[in-house]
Amino acid sequence: MSHKSPWMLFVVVCVAALLVVRNAVGQTSTTGVVAGVVTDPSGAVVPKASVDLTNMDTNSVAKQASNDFGQFVFAGLTPGNYKIAVKAAGFRTASIPNLVVEVNKSVNVPVTLEVGTATEVVEVTTSANIQLQSSDAQIGNTLQTDAILRLPTLQRKAT
Repeated sequence: MSHKSPWMLFVVVCVAALLVVRNAVGQTSTTGVVAGVVTDPSGAVVPKASVDLTNMDTNSVAKQASNDFGQFVFAGLTPGNYKIAVKAAGFRTASIPNLVVEVNKSVNVPVTLEVGTATEVVEVTTSANIQLQSSDAQIGNTLQTDAILRLPTLQRKAT
């Protein structure tokens, strides 16, 4: 019986180590989120509006409709430059270019649709790049290649 107890201890230690490594890897995120609410000029929500999110770097398009509360969420986005186009019956199409999605950050995009026909397009531009993230408590950052190469490790790996 005494020769089995070291093996049992070894198995328990290995299982515990695997669980710790799995949890540590689960904390790493490489994606971002774009979320928002679609409203009309009076502030009322616009349900079932068509929301198209275009990755300007790859030209891939993700589509969804706003829910009954006018909300939309695009999760798991690769960092990069994006553009949103929002359409709804009886409203002009709203276009919001130059959305920058960063690692582990949420971009809040409130969209106000103006009354008109869908063939008219209203492009919303922003002049300030606000870094305050109020949608969640996540913190993330993107590292440039030269910063990784200057890490004081033997393998020059960030993980």
